[in-house]
Amino acid sequence: MKKIITIVLLLPFFAAAQNTFKAVIKNDDTKEPIQGATVQIKSLHLSGITNDSGVIVLHNIPGGKYDVAITSIGYKEMEKTYNFPLSSINSIHLFL
Repeated sequence: MKKIITIVLLLPFFAAAQNTFKAVIKNDDTKEPIQGATVQIKSLHLSGITNDSGVIVLHNIPGGKYDVAITSIGYKEMEKTYNFPLSSINSIHLFL
């Protein structure tokens, strides 16, 4: 019973330790959103694809420093390093 109580009391701390990466990927020339771009944090085996608005949201990122790679057919690959938790909760705008 003590183990269950301890686990229940510690759950909020573990949940709060997870971070989110939200970005909007756009064409550098036209400033239009890029649909279908792939965003990866390779060291975490975490990836996703942008929606029709060029938006990507990756959840459950532990605190730390990670390289984020952005690729899309017809564009040069971009890689940026971020420290999580991010200083801003707003979307990051990235241009390929």
